[in-house]
Amino acid sequence: HGVEDLQVKITGNPANDVLSSLQTKEVEWKDKISHQFNLDKNKKWLFLPMNYGWAFSSDNLIKAKIAKGYPEDIAWEYREYSQACLKKFVLFVDELSKQEEYLLIVRPHPSITIENYEDVFMKEVGYIPENVFLNKSHSIREWIIVSDVIGSSWSTSVWDAYNIGKKVFLFTPYKRPLWIDVWWNE
Repeated sequence: HGVEDLQVKITGNPANDVLSSLQTKEVEWKDKISHQFNLDKNKKWLFLPMNYGWAFSSDNLIKAKIAKGYPEDIAWEYREYSQACLKKFVLFVDELSKQEEYLLIVRPHPSITIENYEDVFMKEVGYIPENVFLNKSHSIREWIIVSDVIGSSWSTSVWDAYNIGKKVFLFTPYKRPLWIDVWWNE
């Protein structure tokens, strides 16, 4: 666009820089967090920061988003897709929890409460598995650093974790709609 090369500075992603700098404190943070919440640090920690905020959206909230310009067809589909994925996710976590070597740390979206997730677990499986820890304390960065694997629905925390060398996955039980798919999902 006409800008001379000498005038362009590529800085990278600040989130990755912060994560990279925290990596040197992995043992310290894992000791702190395991002690704070009485978590077994000898298990494999699977951090699951989930982005199912739309699953909990009321009709009124969706109508308000539409009134502000959100595409109506996508708004209703987004909630339906999120609800279907959330139900599958809870069943997935329940099944994975039967492998005792894992500690599954589920972090709801900031707009969703722990109680919302407790309700979904109770409705779908009838209990919260013993090695599932629902928590919103600390930042996502600290949890990424101390965890062995990071998985999410479509949170960019997976991309951030991948970029610092962590094992990651996206939980996608149904084909991802094009309007939520982004280049890094692959």
